Amino acid sequence: ITVSLADSPPLLERAGLLLYAHLPIEERAMCIAEVLVARMAKERDEIVLLAEDSDTPEGALLVKLRPGRTAFIWPPAVVACEIATQVADALLTEANRRLDASGVVLGQALLEQNDFAGRESFARNEFPHLTNLALLVRSLDEPLPARRSLKWTSHSYTPTDRMRFATLIERTFVGSLDCAELHGALSGAESLALHQASGKYDPRFWLRFDVQAHDAGLVLVNPYPELNSCEVAYVGVVPEFRGEGLRQEMLIEALLLAQNSGFSEAFLAVDEKNHFARTTYHHLGFRLRESRAVHLRTHSRHS
Repeated sequence: ITVSLADSPPLLERAGLLLYAHLPIEERAMCIAEVLVARMAKERDEIVLLAEDSDTPEGALLVKLRPGRTAFIWPPAVVACEIATQVADALLTEANRRLDASGVVLGQALLEQNDFAGRESFARNEFPHLTNLALLVRSLDEPLPARRSLKWTSHSYTPTDRMRFATLIERTFVGSLDCAELHGALSGAESLALHQASGKYDPRFWLRFDVQAHDAGLVLVNPYPELNSCEVAYVGVVPEFRGEGLRQEMLIEALLLAQNSGFSEAFLAVDEKNHFARTTYHHLGFRLRESRAVHLRTHSRHS
């Protein structure tokens, strides 16, 4: 089995036929054409790998490099055959080598929880299961709960606030129950860069909250105009202001802003183990849409 970088139109087309085999023919052709155009124009930070056995395509893998030294890895698309396991392992081994060469600190894969073969492939190849993420959604056509009389003020993000937001988001990591295993893996600046690359970034929806002139928490919301929805990408409260209902207050303020901006739906992902946050989201009307298993590979930034 040989694994190579699909960096030419013929190789990209071979890989695309495998990566998008599950799609209808017309949609598959559009996706392959999009990958070809973007890759040739070098518009995307993507790695497309192709595995072949005696020049016969047997599998392909797509890796998306993201800001903050992170990457998203899709499950290997492998032809059903006797060597399918070896093909998947070969693709992931080469992907890991390229992730390390690119300086990636966190490599993440999201899989359906019942995709046992895919999850075993990742677990064998340095991507242990970290946790499960619950994807929650809420219609913004429904009224929001009334806010309490907490004394806080909110401020939208500006470029001059970047260091302040970076410091604040790092402080919210301390003692957080959301994917606690990742604390310290990314700096505040890297975390902001990662969130800024999701959806259609609009600084009006990045809110910092002050209580008694002290930075207390933040909510980062990213619009998806093509879906008429928005993602609550991050919610965090610093330790000294937890337990006072500030998380719910911040969320209501952010959702009201999204509601008044014409969005019809909000969604977010939360660690299934974070029961406190899930209770807050449920009280605000968020409901479970689906769950995904998170497999994560970490690599020391000093390696």
